[in-house]
Amino acid sequence: MSSQLLLVVFVFGNACKTTFESIIFVFIMHPFDVGDRCVIDGTQIYYPNAVLAMKPISNFFRSPDMGDTVEFSIDFSTSVESIGALKARIKSYIESKPQHWRSNHSVVVKEIVNVNKLNMALYVNHTMNYQNMTEKNLRRSTSSWS
Repeated sequence: MSSQLLLVVFVFGNACKTTFESIIFVFIMHPFDVGDRCVIDGTQIYYPNAVLAMKPISNFFRSPDMGDTVEFSIDFSTSVESIGALKARIKSYIESKPQHWRSNHSVVVKEIVNVNKLNMALYVNHTMNYQNMTEKNLRRSTSSWS
């Protein structure tokens, strides 16, 4: 009897172990839901549950809102009043589209280049997470800032 049990364990043991680990992974750990856009090892691909349990998983649907940076340059001789007006227009635009942007943003000087150019950056937060990259790219396009 014990030799037959040993044979059954040998033949079916790995399958039972894989099934048990998959059930624990899907129902207990539950790192994603149906329809979530996940990237595993840097690619979007189908994996068996046993393989997924061993991989780092980034779940974009459950991610926080994404931030974005828009870098631009202005002439060094631009007046402080003009820079202030630019910041006010950016603030006005962001606050006019609360469905697209969070109100917390910043415009900063990153560096002075060749004593004649200011490299600046606008840091904004989208009102969406990493689930919809197409929409993010549309928001970044120059046509959406008009």
